[in-house]
Amino acid sequence: MGVLSWETSLPGISSRRAAGGLLLVGLFLVAAGCAGAPKAKAPPGEPKAVEDLRTPAALVKSGNLNFSLRRYEQAVSDFTKAIERGGGDALAYNTRGRVYFEMGRYEDALADVNRAIELDPRSDAAWNTRGYIRYTLRRYEEALLDLDRALEINPRHEGALNHRGLVHTALERYDRALADFDGALDVDPDYREVYANKAEAYERKGSKREAVEAYREFLRRATSPGEARRAERARERIRILTAE
Repeated sequence: MGVLSWETSLPGISSRRAAGGLLLVGLFLVAAGCAGAPKAKAPPGEPKAVEDLRTPAALVKSGNLNFSLRRYEQAVSDFTKAIERGGGDALAYNTRGRVYFEMGRYEDALADVNRAIELDPRSDAAWNTRGYIRYTLRRYEEALLDLDRALEINPRHEGALNHRGLVHTALERYDRALADFDGALDVDPDYREVYANKAEAYERKGSKREAVEAYREFLRRATSPGEARRAERARERIRILTAE
């Protein structure tokens, strides 16, 4: 059985004419189809992300704001972009390290603060931050070295004085701790946290009257909602110490 072809299937029409006629018909149908058929629409895709074109300085500013609002993930994102775009100075690394610390990511925090110190060995802020992180990790002797260095650079760094006082309290060196707390208050008499730290040092030392007075000084200044928990503890300690 032969194969059916366009030439033998149309009786009375020559193969040339049949082929030519069919070609014209085909072209007409194709043209008509193209003209009348609606154009296919591309399926809707995901919305395009808006490119972040902020400068490193703007990103650092945004990071600081997010940090102050405790939006830690966004703060890390801002500082990371700033660093990637050439804004990776000691301040950016130190502040991102502080954010990591608040998130409980201590190794990341230390890595960033170490980098800050490499970039600027005279950054009292970075030495202070690393000292406090090491204090939190109970690496007290290392913390003292960092805080001593911060205070060599800036003897009136109230944060470093307060943190060194905490280290001395942990090591039961109460007189040194109290001297550091007093030094911090000389720089900033309204440094509220120091009064509570000073009260605890006095209490551990066994100086109840001085501890009560320091707790009261703290309560006179502790007005922010974030201090409510520590304020309640101070009231409880006053009740206990005055009842003994």
